[in-house]
Amino acid sequence: MTNTERSRCHFTNVTHCPLCLHSLEDVEHLFHKFPHSALIWSAVIRTEKLDEFLSLPIHEWILRNLSDNFTFAIDCLNWDVLFGTILWNILCNRNVVIFDNSGEGVASILEKSRRLTLSCCSATTSRPTTDTGTRVHRGERDGAASALVTSASSVDSKWLRPEECWIKLNTDGSCEGDQGHATCGGVARDSSDCLEMVRLLSMGHVRHDGNKVADPLCRYASSLDFEVHIIDTPTEDLDQFLLANNG
Repeated sequence: MTNTERSRCHFTNVTHCPLCLHSLEDVEHLFHKFPHSALIWSAVIRTEKLDEFLSLPIHEWILRNLSDNFTFAIDCLNWDVLFGTILWNILCNRNVVIFDNSGEGVASILEKSRRLTLSCCSATTSRPTTDTGTRVHRGERDGAASALVTSASSVDSKWLRPEECWIKLNTDGSCEGDQGHATCGGVARDSSDCLEMVRLLSMGHVRHDGNKVADPLCRYASSLDFEVHIIDTPTEDLDQFLLANNG
């Protein structure tokens, strides 16, 4: 949290930057104008685009870099992810300087950001397979019911440890026929197989014919890339299910 934001929340009366003593430390200053941040960006942004990069309004700046890998970056491969990890490490470094009276140089922050980018990309593009070659659908659950198999035959799958610094969440659910009662549960484990969290939930169950929106959404999601998708306007295929449920 920057000093401007802390002041707005009445946590402090100080609004200046504690690192360079600029009169106003807001998000734009921390990520844009702070000299240390500008040096970091100059190492990854094309020289002829650096002024434009640093002059964009903060909201447009974030959106442009998360949606456009080619305009500013020297290396456009996974730029959206690297951009986010650099922001994260700039913020972390700012807190370390303030609370521990220490900090890291440009090269160290960039190296940490690149390592984190590599881990993120590796985790989101990984598609583990079982010994028989069955492709497991994103999070592996015990049993073949959670696997997106390459053939119609049932093949056993097994739980695989996540990479270091990641936590894997495994979930499942069940219902008691037409009794209207359902349960679901989840377990989170890290790379050393240590239990992080267990959650159990009892709820009401809606039959397939009364759940005509969520069911096709789940099937539709299996055809998309492994990332968060927000559908603001339903497709023609989904529209018919929305109308059916309203009826």
